[in-house]
Amino acid sequence: MTSELRVFAYGTLKRGFSNHDAHCAGVLRTCPAWLQGRLFKLSPEIPAMTVRDEDILVYGTASVAADIEAQEKFESFLRSREAGGPGSPGASGWRKVRGELLIFNDPETRLPLLDSLEEFQPGCPSTYIRALVFIILPSGSQTCAWTYIAGFDPTGLEEYTGESWDRSLC
Repeated sequence: MTSELRVFAYGTLKRGFSNHDAHCAGVLRTCPAWLQGRLFKLSPEIPAMTVRDEDILVYGTASVAADIEAQEKFESFLRSREAGGPGSPGASGWRKVRGELLIFNDPETRLPLLDSLEEFQPGCPSTYIRALVFIILPSGSQTCAWTYIAGFDPTGLEEYTGESWDRSLC
């Protein structure tokens, strides 16, 4: 498999945060990106995010090959159309969540590593669930990327109202 893996990082995997160096060494490219969601404070150092159900393209599985194939399928779909994707930030309580698009060339090893860090176990209750979502790049163009969303109901957690998880919180 030679396809690239795209991951939207909004918390500790971003550059300068606690998990970036250990889990993102070898990243090919990094660029700013955003999506529509809501951030919560799982702990003072760790965020959790939710997105609208309709913005989830597919959930991650135990098969890296199948997940990369799904990513490529949705990316091809995006290239074949002119508009669409995530709704407007701020609509119905959803906000713009800023993060980074991380691109890797080693999905066979990287995806299991990230799944382990995020405690994602396909088909089982998990702290985070890996989901493929549309994201927006600085140019305004869209792409799709895997991200880790809360695998639990965050009701009761403090909502973070900023657009980007702040280094001062960590």
